[in-house]
Amino acid sequence: MSFCDRGRIDPPAPVGTLPGMPEHKHLRWFEHHHGLLDLVCHYFVDVDGPEIHNRNALPWSRLFLISTRGPASGSFVTDISARGPGRIMPLSPGAVVFMPPSRLLGFDFAADMRMLAFHFRLELSPGQDVFAGRRTCAVRHDRASLVDAAYAAVRGPSHMGPVTFLRGLLLALASDFLDVDLDALQQLRTSRSRFAEALEHIDSHCRSDLRVADIAAVMGMGREHFTRQFRQHLGMSPKAWLAERLLERACARLLAGERVQEVAESLGFASPFYFSRFFKAHIGVSPKRFSMQRLPG
Repeated sequence: MSFCDRGRIDPPAPVGTLPGMPEHKHLRWFEHHHGLLDLVCHYFVDVDGPEIHNRNALPWSRLFLISTRGPASGSFVTDISARGPGRIMPLSPGAVVFMPPSRLLGFDFAADMRMLAFHFRLELSPGQDVFAGRRTCAVRHDRASLVDAAYAAVRGPSHMGPVTFLRGLLLALASDFLDVDLDALQQLRTSRSRFAEALEHIDSHCRSDLRVADIAAVMGMGREHFTRQFRQHLGMSPKAWLAERLLERACARLLAGERVQEVAESLGFASPFYFSRFFKAHIGVSPKRFSMQRLPG
């Protein structure tokens, strides 16, 4: 059909559409943000025994993909902070278990436990995890074919193809548990951009001795006013934001095998004692125990 009909000129179609075509709402949102969606996998374990009993919290989300070939061994994860029957999640063959960041969890694995454990952040922009603030764990039992595909990719040839496929597979599995509204993400992104300079300063000077007054000065604001505005727009205090960044770095370094004293010094703690006290208050176990029993979490 022509744009001209009996002398009448139809209004132009919205950008990105053709006459008579539906409006591509989500596509436009995706393009507006340059398609920026990054899966950052901080830690991966191919669990194949031994028996483990542990508990911790981590600043990342977790996906446990339970092998379809393993026995129903009685292994389970406990959401320690939750109430009711849903707090205990049996790890049955073929199940996919999602656990959000900063949730204190208990792990009880029998010696015959077989699973792939991924620890990750799904970021809309650097430091903006779309799962941040979620408080509930969840389990799906209808993804056995994807669990098998993940095992094939992990244990297949060491080529770029399987790695790329696995990344897409993890995105697909993570999307099963993602119910964040796009408008809410846009609001968070806008709020975050307001404090971009402060957040960049925290990331580049991420030490426990970083003062809120110094962060506020980057924004040309006084400490109290900056703290109020930061909490109003980002939902937490600057100190809490800094603590999360410190925990991310501490966990990553401990999982990489660094000694507790080295991590404490690199993050600006006055002593390993103060670092251990900070770490245990947030993670639920001491950094030494976390390093020794890091297989499940």
